[in-house]
Amino acid sequence: MMDNLNFDSNFLAHNTESCLSKLNKEENWNRLPLINSCSHQNLKDGQLVRFRGMIQDMYNPVLYFSSYAVRNTKTNETLIRCGKYKDSLEYSEEEEFLFESEDNINKERRSVYCVSIPALNDWAKLPLHTSNESLVNHENAGAKRNMEIDEEESSDKSESNITKRLCSSQESASNKQVANGMEYDLNLPIPNLMDKACIINLYDEDGSNLKLNDVVEVAGFLSFDSSTTCTINGDFCTDDEIKFPPSSIVPRLHAVLIKDAMSFNPPSNLLSTDDVWQNAAYLQKELKLVLTQVLFGDILAADYLILHLLSTVYKRQDMMALGKCSLNLSNIPSPSLLPGYTKKLYSLLSELLHKSHFLPMSLTNMNSVDLIPKKNYETNKLISGQLQLSNKTHLVLDETCMEAGKLDEKGVRNIQALGNLITFQKLDYNFQFYPVEIDTNIPVLILSEGKSMLNSDCHVVLQPDKMCLLTINETFEAAKHFMKDPLLSRLRFYLSSIPFKDHEIPSDLQKVIHEDFVKLRQNDNKFSGDDLHILLVLARLHSLSKGQQLLTHESWQTVQDMEEQRKYVITYHFLCACPNLMAYHQRWLGARRFEPEHLHGVG
Repeated sequence: MMDNLNFDSNFLAHNTESCLSKLNKEENWNRLPLINSCSHQNLKDGQLVRFRGMIQDMYNPVLYFSSYAVRNTKTNETLIRCGKYKDSLEYSEEEEFLFESEDNINKERRSVYCVSIPALNDWAKLPLHTSNESLVNHENAGAKRNMEIDEEESSDKSESNITKRLCSSQESASNKQVANGMEYDLNLPIPNLMDKACIINLYDEDGSNLKLNDVVEVAGFLSFDSSTTCTINGDFCTDDEIKFPPSSIVPRLHAVLIKDAMSFNPPSNLLSTDDVWQNAAYLQKELKLVLTQVLFGDILAADYLILHLLSTVYKRQDMMALGKCSLNLSNIPSPSLLPGYTKKLYSLLSELLHKSHFLPMSLTNMNSVDLIPKKNYETNKLISGQLQLSNKTHLVLDETCMEAGKLDEKGVRNIQALGNLITFQKLDYNFQFYPVEIDTNIPVLILSEGKSMLNSDCHVVLQPDKMCLLTINETFEAAKHFMKDPLLSRLRFYLSSIPFKDHEIPSDLQKVIHEDFVKLRQNDNKFSGDDLHILLVLARLHSLSKGQQLLTHESWQTVQDMEEQRKYVITYHFLCACPNLMAYHQRWLGARRFEPEHLHGVG
């Protein structure tokens, strides 16, 4: 038998433990209507709902009355009301608020501005459905509540049928703008007509550990009343609250329970973490098969792309983001030779990745697009930029559309921001008077004709097979037909769950790694600690990709071979572009030949 979730904010405030116990059950949680996929017309003020999104902005804490006293002017009776989970103080025409009452208790709450998760791919949005049963049940909530709420709470509810909402004049002016056809900017990092925004009020210690760009799923009471625009703080609105958008456009949600949604995966009866982990080697093989074909038959490039897709920052130490593995795939055919290739490759990747964003690096785009969030002190808003993304959002940069020209000041700042993101996994948000450093975890893939103007952890030169070049459009179609459920769902779960597995290096292998580092230094005096770090990252990712949580000698040797082969291809490609150097090296090396058919993937 399902639990009854039709309680209001007053009932929850007095029965917190039992209500939260019900909400913590997954079947009850999923029954709550999800604002992201509901029409506002289907939602009601005071309804218990959910919102899933990213924290785009955070406001200063404000005081509110957790409880307050009102007096009936006719009977002289004094009542104590609960102000928690409410936008305003509620009292009827026959009641007055007692400003000096000792029963008035102030507490703090803070508001955060949440938007639908930026760059969330369409397939990941499909599960965001609404329980029709929850909506229907809400219609009869009044009758059911009478059986659950005690007499005092029912009395409070009836006496507050007519409410006075302070600061309503500001809302009226704002609503007039909407009524006159004015559109309110939802401040979305990546504009999308279907995305929504919500202001979430956090109480007590809820959300004390939340930070900018965190992805959360929140259950709470909806404030969707057109007569309110701001949170009541006594009898005044703060400046921040007056500048809030109207609740008819951006509803308020008074948070009851908050869950971390970072590890969200669409539910499926076919999937489990154990199943994916036990079949990791098989799934890696299937993914490699697909990626090899769409990368013109280049096995080595497919190996590196898989490791890149699995990469994530798992620790920060000494100014380093450990675990990142940015990848530059160069020698991509130019748009004039193969139109639309980069977009088709991205489209295929977006079918596998939970969150991803494609950014063409044309001169016009770089000089015009806003990548970095900027603080506007007049409106007290953090104006979003396209790089304000949640963790594990894959960013694909397309350099093939670059043309000759000059970057203006904004373009230079954008390129610098991309460079810092790739190198340090940090972004400096523009707070005008000073920068605010924000840690990121955004894997970056760069597609370019020549070596990218941006640094990357790994640069792989594509070695296209001529037959694959001629049939690439058919190859993409075949890849789509190949990646059908249940394989597609398993590959998605594989890419989203494997990166967060623990990984260790056995003590005996640590000694081997140290000895190999000494040998590598002896053979190449330019081999540095950073190069060793890249090897360790690749080894970790290679082990995990195969379903191994302990690094093995085989994986360690494999990534060394991959790196040697990657550098060999770069040298070969460079020499092909310089015939005189090629001839010189061929004479110097004697019988050794630089031929692409000698290059094979080793992953």
